[in-house]
Amino acid sequence: MKGNIYFHPAFQFHDFGSAPKLLILLNEPVLEEPYIIAKTTSNLRERMYSKGCNDKLGVFYIEANADGNFSKPTLITVNDVYEISNNEFTKDIQLQLVACLADLTMSQIINCIRKYRDDISVKHFDLVTKKAG
Repeated sequence: MKGNIYFHPAFQFHDFGSAPKLLILLNEPVLEEPYIIAKTTSNLRERMYSKGCNDKLGVFYIEANADGNFSKPTLITVNDVYEISNNEFTKDIQLQLVACLADLTMSQIINCIRKYRDDISVKHFDLVTKKAG
C-alpha cells in the first residue's frame, strides 16, 4: 500500500481548488487510521531540480521514466501532505490505483519527509514515518 500511486480526476486542495492529480500514499493505515498522501505535479515551472530530495524547496524530484512510473519529470510535494479518512479513501470511487513506487524510491521520499518534522503535524509525521508491523 505505501508507495501506491493513485489518480484522482478532481482532487480537492487545501485552498478548495481542484484538479486531476496523481497522489502518492505515504503510510500503511491500520484499522481506522487515516491515509496520508502527497500530491504530484509535472509542472516544473522551468526550474531545475536535483534528483531526489530538494529539501529547500519541499519537493522530491523523480526524472521521467525513472522507476517506470512517470512519463514526465515529476515533483512530489513532501512538505504539504493531506489526510483522507479511512472511510473516505476506501469509498472514493474516483480514486484509481495506477502504479506503485519502488521500495527504494519510497524510502528516499520518507527520508526526505523526515527533514520536515517541524512543518508537518505530529500526527501525520508519525503515521508516515512509523515502521510497518
